[in-house]
Amino acid sequence: MKILLLTNSDIVSKIIKLSLDSLNIESKIVHDINDLESADILLVDDKFKDINFNIMNNFSSSIGIITDDTTLKLDANHFIINRPFLPSSFIKIIKENIKLINRENCIVTNSFDDESIVKIDSLDALTSPLNQDEIISLKDILIKDHAIDEVIEDENISELDEIIDNAIAQLKDDNE
Repeated sequence: MKILLLTNSDIVSKIIKLSLDSLNIESKIVHDINDLESADILLVDDKFKDINFNIMNNFSSSIGIITDDTTLKLDANHFIINRPFLPSSFIKIIKENIKLINRENCIVTNSFDDESIVKIDSLDALTSPLNQDEIISLKDILIKDHAIDEVIEDENISELDEIIDNAIAQLKDDNE
């Protein structure tokens, strides 16, 4: 994660730099629009807010404006950091936007056809509880093979995951 700050204010620079350092987030401070570079989040101080957003969008899809203008309206991927702000409120806003960026990255990842990437659509199926029949069948498979007893007797719990995976695979095969 990299955050770029466009500002001429030493106070804003110090507050943001210290806050981002506390989160172990890479940051860079620039004082001129010509020094902009790609970043996950671009923070723009109030004095630069009139710069064309299309230019800023070339450097980041998530832009935060540090301003005291309460009437400012922004696009969905952009956000406002109300001035004056405390480091704790700044950190909260940044954490929320990092979560949004990570969620968007997951959605983008979902568009790949690579089978090694977990698809978001399949997560519900992975986390859904087993119904009663599936639980009974799984229990029967494990008891029939005495797999659970062997693992517990050997105190080799690392094999338990593989045994359960095999039992679930067998259950799926039986249902097909």
